[in-house]
Amino acid sequence: MLERLKLVVIGDCNCGKTCFIRMCSEKRFIKTYTPTVGVDYGVIKYYLKGEEKIEVDVFDLSGGPLFHEVRNEFYKECHGVLLFYDVSNKASFVNLDDWLNEMLMTYDDINQFKNLHITIIGNKIDKSRDINFEECLRWAEERGVDLLENSLTDGRKTKELFEKIISSILQYHKLGSKNRHLNFYSKDQMDTINKILLSKSDEEMLLLKANYTFYNPIIKYRKDINRNFRKLSMLIHPDKCSAYKGEEAFKKLVAARNNLSKYLN
Repeated sequence: MLERLKLVVIGDCNCGKTCFIRMCSEKRFIKTYTPTVGVDYGVIKYYLKGEEKIEVDVFDLSGGPLFHEVRNEFYKECHGVLLFYDVSNKASFVNLDDWLNEMLMTYDDINQFKNLHITIIGNKIDKSRDINFEECLRWAEERGVDLLENSLTDGRKTKELFEKIISSILQYHKLGSKNRHLNFYSKDQMDTINKILLSKSDEEMLLLKANYTFYNPIIKYRKDINRNFRKLSMLIHPDKCSAYKGEEAFKKLVAARNNLSKYLN
């Protein structure tokens, strides 16, 4: 059993991250918004059933773009991540993939990244919603992460939510990552998938020159077709990428290459 946990807290500015942590550690609500500068550190003592105690080192990281390099120093070797968005601000939800990608880029081995226990928290549910719960849940299920929602006006439920998360992290590390299927991918992979699915022609899909016509011998593009196919397939091949609609995009890419290859024979 772990005796000490390292917990990283991230998300866009003004999502209530610091207020959530203060509510859990100091049992008080912060009415005035003060952006975190760099990183705030604190220790929360958590008592398990049977009076076992575990100490949680909490690193509350600033969501500001100026602190990108600072945040990168804290992602590795942590046991859990709380990634926040504000349900009354859809942009903070849209940016969740950017936060996952920022973390991913600090890991040399994606399998090490997948060992993280990541919980998505939709904060401020007492406010008017800018994004519905079903869309958020679908996003979380596609990526294989937990989704919880919270209102900072209810201190007791906030504390219960935190305890639930800590118990889940402990159970996760006790059982091992093989019991959890995480679907993470880079921004380049997601951008490539979207471009392929939105392409209006095989030529556009394989990034061929815009001035291509069938009056221009396609053999001139033999190298471009094969090179671009290899480049794109390395990004989105199902063996390398489990992103949503990734397999669909790969099948379309293969079909486009095959269609154009007919003119090369």
